[in-house]
Amino acid sequence: MIDEQAREKKLLAMERARYARRKARVIVEIKWLLKRRGIKVKGHDDLKELHLPEIDRRLKETELLNSIIDELESAIRETAANDERVKLLDTIPGIAPYSALYLSTMLGDVGRFQASSCISWPSSILIPIWRCFLYGPYNKGW
Repeated sequence: MIDEQAREKKLLAMERARYARRKARVIVEIKWLLKRRGIKVKGHDDLKELHLPEIDRRLKETELLNSIIDELESAIRETAANDERVKLLDTIPGIAPYSALYLSTMLGDVGRFQASSCISWPSSILIPIWRCFLYGPYNKGW
């Protein structure tokens, strides 16, 4: 059973991911609108200079989403600074505080795994963690 503090950490990480997906959808919409109109731009500043209402609305939306994501990332950094497991995961090259918080909440108690190979970086991507939990290391029980 997950405790309330772990639940809040998990919700924080999931909320950050949700807003990032929203931002990605808005960016795709902008690209689609530009393609539909046959407009090519070099950067963000060029988009503002177009003064197209449908683009301007989406640019405002991305600014709002950016501010929300920044706020969530600040909360994640603060939470990560107070959690030893997250700090430990954050020492892995390529793992940022968001990823460390997400991994720590998704993995839960690592003592439940039968072998470290079940949660090592390559096997956690290639082999679902639940299989390791059920069957042990990837070289046994399959």
